[in-house]
Amino acid sequence: MKMLHAISLSALFAVVPALAQEQSAAPVAVEDVEELLDNIGGYANDRVAVSGEIEEHIDPRSFVLESGGLFNDEITVIMPAGAEGLDPTLLREDSDVVVIGTLRTVPVVEIEREFGWDFDPEIEAELEDVRTYLIAEKIERY
Repeated sequence: MKMLHAISLSALFAVVPALAQEQSAAPVAVEDVEELLDNIGGYANDRVAVSGEIEEHIDPRSFVLESGGLFNDEITVIMPAGAEGLDPTLLREDSDVVVIGTLRTVPVVEIEREFGWDFDPEIEAELEDVRTYLIAEKIERY
């Protein structure tokens, strides 16, 4: 019996890390942009899946996602090369989408440096005070 119990425990310890790794690979589902921004500290640097609508296109690589709330309901989404799913430039404003990506809290200059981008000065000025971005890896229609 002890041998069987030892085998069972060792099998469990072998499976638990694999399950934890599998679960951490899935993005955290967030109800909407407002919930995401109300808990930035809880989601910072995490993979999340958040739904909303495209409020406006900033440039071909970025847009504003909003959830329709009254306050704190807009986030800038950055689409780096290699992101999957829909091309946001082909979606019209007010399109409903789900964005899967990583929440980052850095100034725009850090985003430019990290992705090797040089935003147009007008866009850079618009994003100067923004400190929270969703770096998209996938965009889907919902």
